[in-house]
Amino acid sequence: MGRPPKSSSKAQSLRNDHYDGHKSTGGKKPKSRKVSLKINPPAKMTTFTRPPPTWPADLPYLSTVHLDKSLTSGQHALLHPEDLPGSDAYIVSSPCVFSPTLNPLVVIEAIKNPSHPAYPQSGLFAARQLAPGTHILDYTGLVHSCPLPTCSTSDYDLAFLDRDASLAVDGAGMGNEARFINDYHGIAEAPNTVFEEYYVKVKGAKGKEVWEARMGVWVNPLSNGIAKGEEICLSYGKGYWRARIGAMEQYEDDASESAEWKEEEVAEQTTSMAIEEGNE
Repeated sequence: MGRPPKSSSKAQSLRNDHYDGHKSTGGKKPKSRKVSLKINPPAKMTTFTRPPPTWPADLPYLSTVHLDKSLTSGQHALLHPEDLPGSDAYIVSSPCVFSPTLNPLVVIEAIKNPSHPAYPQSGLFAARQLAPGTHILDYTGLVHSCPLPTCSTSDYDLAFLDRDASLAVDGAGMGNEARFINDYHGIAEAPNTVFEEYYVKVKGAKGKEVWEARMGVWVNPLSNGIAKGEEICLSYGKGYWRARIGAMEQYEDDASESAEWKEEEVAEQTTSMAIEEGNE
C-alpha cells in the first residue's frame, strides 16, 4: 500500500466482513456469501505487464502473483482449481490476454499535500473516468502460507481465498501499482474501491488453459465511480488497524511525552532568563 495514514498501500469486500479487511494478520477470512450488489467482470480480461516509468528500481514488478515454493499441493489446487467454487464466484469467461503495455487506468503520483495522511509518500490515481463495478487491476505479490511472523507487521499482506486456504498475498517485496493504494481515512468519506477475488483462464505450464484465482481491485459498486485524477482508496479494515493499534498508541504516547518535555524545557529556559534579567 502507499502507506498507512500517519494519523492512525486491508480492505473492504462486498462479500466478506473481513476482508475485514485487507490485511491477513495471520487471521482467517470468512467464507463468501452472496450479495445483491455485483461487480462487473469484463467479457475479456487484459493483464498489463509493463511497469510504470516511476516504478522503484529495486522492487520487482509483477503483473501476476509469484507463488512461494513452500505452498502445498492443496494450496496450488485452490489457486488453479479444476472445478470452480460455488455459484457466487466471479468469473471472466474468456481467456486472459497479456499486453506488454502500461495499465491505462491508473498512475502512481507523489503525495504533495502536507495534510494528506500518507504525505510525503505516494498514492494511486485514476488516469481516466472509471465506472462503478469496473475492474481496475489485480493485487499482486508473493503468495505464501499463513501464519508467518510478517503477517501482522507487513503493510502489504492480504488474506487470499477461503477460510481453510491459509494463504495471503504480500506486496512488500514485489508487486504492482495496487500496492500504492492508500486507506481512505483522512482522504475521502468512503472507499471508492473494493477487493474481490475472481477466476480467469490462463495458459498453464504445458500450454493448457487452466483456471487461475486472482485478487482484483474494483471500483466500488456503491460509489458514483472514480473521476479522472481522483485518488483510488480502499478500506484497510479493522483487522489491519487492530494489529497496529499498540504501535500507534505507543507512537502517540512517545510524541505526547516529547511535546510535554519540550514545553517543560521551554518553561525552564524562560524562567531562567527571567531570573537572570532580574539579577542584572
